[in-house]
Amino acid sequence: MKLSNAEKTLWIVILTILLTVLLSNLVYSQYLNKEGFVDVLIKFIFQALKFLGMIGDFFCWLGDAVQWCVDTVAALFYYIGNLFSGCVLFYAFDMFVGTLWYLLFIVASIFGGGKAYTEGSGTLDGFRLTIDDYFYELTGVNVFKYSDQTKEKCYKLKFQPFPKWPF
Repeated sequence: MKLSNAEKTLWIVILTILLTVLLSNLVYSQYLNKEGFVDVLIKFIFQALKFLGMIGDFFCWLGDAVQWCVDTVAALFYYIGNLFSGCVLFYAFDMFVGTLWYLLFIVASIFGGGKAYTEGSGTLDGFRLTIDDYFYELTGVNVFKYSDQTKEKCYKLKFQPFPKWPF
């Protein structure tokens, strides 16, 4: 296998750095008199292997981070694609009905505080389900309950957690 000039230069730089570290450990070592050359060399080799392991961990993490970025962008494109394929109608309906619903909760909290508000919100929730059941009997379509397919397509956008830093 023939190395290119850039690869040769990279290997020369790496070997120069390793040799410089080894020589600096030998020359400036205060414990050279206590330990022999072989002991210092073995210690250096273990430090170098530990450092190379850390570099490997870093590049593995970097690969995971790049994969996370690609997956996140793909999920966002999927979400945006679904947005204009019918999900925008569900979102608009949710905003309109949700706003009215929260206004009813605010009115319930103004006219009945504390326990009365909790009971009132439960009554409103029951009323919403009754309306939904009645509308389903008439048309065969739920108003407030969406199908599993709609929930999966429009409301369950899931992102993976960012990869944990290895150090």
